[in-house]
Amino acid sequence: MASVGGHAAPKREDYSDVREFLRAHDAYHDARQPTELQVLERAVRLVSNAVYAVELQLRRIRDVEPEDDEFLFRKWMDIQFLISALWRIRLAAMAAKKRIPNDVLIATAIERFDLQLPYLKSMRDVGQHLDDYATDSQKRRARHVPDGARLVGRRQLEVGAWSEDQFYWLGMTLDFGKARLAGMELYGALQAARSRHRGTPDLPEQPDE
Repeated sequence: MASVGGHAAPKREDYSDVREFLRAHDAYHDARQPTELQVLERAVRLVSNAVYAVELQLRRIRDVEPEDDEFLFRKWMDIQFLISALWRIRLAAMAAKKRIPNDVLIATAIERFDLQLPYLKSMRDVGQHLDDYATDSQKRRARHVPDGARLVGRRQLEVGAWSEDQFYWLGMTLDFGKARLAGMELYGALQAARSRHRGTPDLPEQPDE
């Protein structure tokens, strides 16, 4: 039987019971920190999925769907899903930044993403913590723009406007074209970082379970 504490990953052929193998397999990989390259590989995969989700939501926002006659706020909800997909891009990039804090290019790419989408975090926070904002909870953090003095309140949650190009909500604007470009640029920066690290001798590429 393979040793979980050894250097080699457990092998299925060393275990008569597949459940024992799975436990040893999980213990082995849980006990080791993923390499920088493994984190980058995963970040690129996660961002790739989110970029596709952004394209899907933009297409739905600009198209006509069968339920539109009955669901007047269908596009509003698709915009909310767009915000979540954009935030997912940032989260995956942040995973790479946390694992490789000295990579200036990754940090710079995230900063540029934030500059292009200055209200994304606030929109995401309100949507993610809707229960707090719907009840005017003390846990609220997002403030109404442009004055920035008032916390977003319950009466603002269902007031907004949208077109094929923009979403206006809580005094904030999300430009769809800029959002798409920002996501693609951050995706490209992570792909470039992966290429750089693939060429680093002390970071052998191994499957990350």
